[in-house]
Amino acid sequence: MAFATFHPLAVLFYYSVLLVLASATKHPLLIVIVLLSSIIYSFLLYGRKGTFSNILYDALVTLLIVLASAAFKHNGVTPLFFWNDQPVTKESLIWSMALGGLVTTISFVYRNAIHDLPMDKLLFVGRLIWPTLGMGLSMAIRFVPLCKERFYRMHAVQKTIGYYATASSFDRLVGWVKTFYEAVIWTFDQCFHKSDVMRARGYHLPHKTTFHLYSWHISDFVLLVSLAIIMVFFFVIYPNIAYYYFPQIKEMQVSTIILVVSLIMALLPVMLELKERIIWHYYSSKM
Repeated sequence: MAFATFHPLAVLFYYSVLLVLASATKHPLLIVIVLLSSIIYSFLLYGRKGTFSNILYDALVTLLIVLASAAFKHNGVTPLFFWNDQPVTKESLIWSMALGGLVTTISFVYRNAIHDLPMDKLLFVGRLIWPTLGMGLSMAIRFVPLCKERFYRMHAVQKTIGYYATASSFDRLVGWVKTFYEAVIWTFDQCFHKSDVMRARGYHLPHKTTFHLYSWHISDFVLLVSLAIIMVFFFVIYPNIAYYYFPQIKEMQVSTIILVVSLIMALLPVMLELKERIIWHYYSSKM
C-alpha cells in the first residue's frame, strides 16, 4: 500500500514526528537525512521539473539566510574573516547553513504532506481535533495554490488583450502588480466564502456527523505504535543527540542505531511508493 492510503491521522502524526525530531535536535545529520528523503519522495510525487524548481527556490532562501547570518550574527569562537569590521565565525556560518537546511526540509515535508493529505482528508482530521482549526488550516493551505492559479489565468488573459503592450517597464510592472492584487482579493473572497458555506451547513456543530471512507487498519496501528516508540526512544537519548553550535560546535557523533532508525523512518514513504510502482510495472508487463 502507498503511504497516502494510510489513515489521515496516522499520516499527520508521521509528518509531525518527522518535523519535531529534525527541529528539536537540530542535528545536521538528522536534518540532511530528512531533507534528502523528502526530496526523493517529492521527486516521485511531482516529477523532475516540479522538484528542481522547488530546490532552486529553497537554495535561494538558504543563501539569503547564510548572508543575513554573516551580516548580523557574530557568535562563535572561530573567526574565518571579517566583514564590515565584524567577525564571520565558523560556528555562525555552519548554524546558518543548518538553519537554511531546516527551512528547506520543512518546505519539502509540507509539500509532501499536502499531497498525502488533500483537502478532504485535512477537513476530516480537523473535524476530529477541532473543527475551527481544520477549516482555518484548509483555507490557509488552499490559499496559495488557488491564488497562483488565478494569477496565471488573469495574467494570460491580460497579456492576450494587450494589457502589457507598452514600452515603459514601469507601466508593465504596475499592470503586473494590479493583476496580482486582483488575484489576491479574489482568492480571499473564495476562501472566506467557503468558510461561510461550511458554517451554514453546520460544520462547526459539535455533534454533527459526517460521512467518510477512512477506516483504521492494522498497518495504521503498526505505524502509530512504531512512531510512538521512536518518539520515546529519541526523548530518552535527547541529551546525547541534541546539537549545539555556540559557543563552539559540538562534536558530531551519532550511533549507528540512531542513523538506521532515522533512515528507515524518513525513507518509509519512499519505500512504500517504490514498492507500489514495482508491483504496478510487474503486473502491467504481464498484460
